[in-house]
Amino acid sequence: MTSPVLAIVVGAGSRGEIYSDFASIHPKRMKVVGVADPRKFACRKLQQQHQIVDENIFDDWHHIIEKEKFADAVLICTPDSLHKEPAVAFAKKGYHILLAKPTATTAEDCSAIVEACTQSGVMLSVGHVLRYDPVIRKIKVNIFSSHVLPIKSRKTYFSTFAWGRIHIEILSCLPQPITTKLKSHRCLNCMVQGLAHIINNKLPPKEPRVHVHILLGELSYDGHGIRVFDFLTQRSTKHTAPINIPRQFSMSGRGGADYQLIDAFISAVANNDPSLIRSGSEETLLSHLLVFDAERSRLEGRVVYCGTTSQS
Repeated sequence: MTSPVLAIVVGAGSRGEIYSDFASIHPKRMKVVGVADPRKFACRKLQQQHQIVDENIFDDWHHIIEKEKFADAVLICTPDSLHKEPAVAFAKKGYHILLAKPTATTAEDCSAIVEACTQSGVMLSVGHVLRYDPVIRKIKVNIFSSHVLPIKSRKTYFSTFAWGRIHIEILSCLPQPITTKLKSHRCLNCMVQGLAHIINNKLPPKEPRVHVHILLGELSYDGHGIRVFDFLTQRSTKHTAPINIPRQFSMSGRGGADYQLIDAFISAVANNDPSLIRSGSEETLLSHLLVFDAERSRLEGRVVYCGTTSQS
């Protein structure tokens, strides 16, 4: 696809506005051609910014579904509880979807969205921005994969994490065989209990922090860089990653990862290449189900085994 990716913004709040800024920065790659929001001033702002024709301004996204498909993708940035209905409808209409996180607020709705996208053959990218964060990516590409921290499978374990959303992002960096072993050794269930404790006590620190213990070392992440401590040499190494993004996105409060997210999504749609998306349907669904298990553990006051409904 040589022409710009045509996109519709559904939900013209702060997130929708930030993602649509990509079109202003890269007009040859993305063009916003429609917006839906019940607030006239929000629609008007994006209309003026992107020179959207009057006929493509809507106070209700249902009106878009009633029209012939006129864009390649839709950016769904509605409130969390209002994700399922538009996501399923736009998927069935054939639109590729960038969906603000979380996917939905129930496991059933998450599954319905993923199923609709899969059956319709459209790409789904969920706004797990940390999976696009250059520093988090370095954990996978330059640390785990290059064996900076040697992994001895049967003795690999996690320490208690300190912040809920980082659990899932770090877990997504682990090599697949280790993830499988964690499941078989029920370490994930320990992590779920930790997540439930965090949710229950509502004590997130000002900066995300995480510690991962592996057999021969320790990895620490403080939101700015990674420190790797080698138990054998007793030496510590600091890793950082260059962050070169437009100012609009650096001010979004997510370390610029919003830019990496929308950049990957537009590239995926333009090239018909879902492999460019790091937060696609299946992996996102699995991570959401894990968090729902954590909440169930908290509410029911018991250990919950991932992927079950009654075992304790």
